[in-house]
Amino acid sequence: MTISCTILTQEQWYKKVRSFLPDHYFDEVPELEDYLQAMAAAFYALQTDECSIYFDTFIEYAVGDLLDQYGKDRSVFRLPGEFDAQFRDRVRNIGNQSSCPALKRLIDLVLINGEATIIEDEDLGIYANRENFLDRGELLVAPLFNGFSVIVDNQKHDPYSFCDVEYFCDREDFVGETESSQYVFDLIMLVLQKRYCGTLYRVIERVE
Repeated sequence: MTISCTILTQEQWYKKVRSFLPDHYFDEVPELEDYLQAMAAAFYALQTDECSIYFDTFIEYAVGDLLDQYGKDRSVFRLPGEFDAQFRDRVRNIGNQSSCPALKRLIDLVLINGEATIIEDEDLGIYANRENFLDRGELLVAPLFNGFSVIVDNQKHDPYSFCDVEYFCDREDFVGETESSQYVFDLIMLVLQKRYCGTLYRVIERVE
């Protein structure tokens, strides 16, 4: 993206302002030209400052402390000895931490089995048309208005060991678990509360 800001020179400002006045004014008031030159200089200075402030609103052109402030606003901080050019790239390239793909990545990190599916309200309806089929993969639930659903596979932990000649059923080895891990769902809720506090959501676990 190219940002531009047109600045008139002092002479251009003088000609612009002078064009508003008839010539005979300058004969009647000899000091008028000096006044207009001063006015043109002031307009040039103001426009220069205005363009400078305008450019400072873009991360691409911000430098020094202002660039540090943009980084702080995004929880990105300058490394020791890092130049503006390198730091600017890191500030500009932050990702959306509240999108569905970002949420899926976070939840997938805590799952024992499978991966999460994030469905927003408008995507939850099922219709008998060419794009949807009522098979095992569809979820027949009521829409959650102004919210979203997090769907995960069954979270029963796989057996640590099996009853064979190499393993014995003692306190250190378990055949498996009969219920999904509550710890996994506690972590999912923690992720959701940190990122989406105040947003309506639900967590759905698929049956085996």
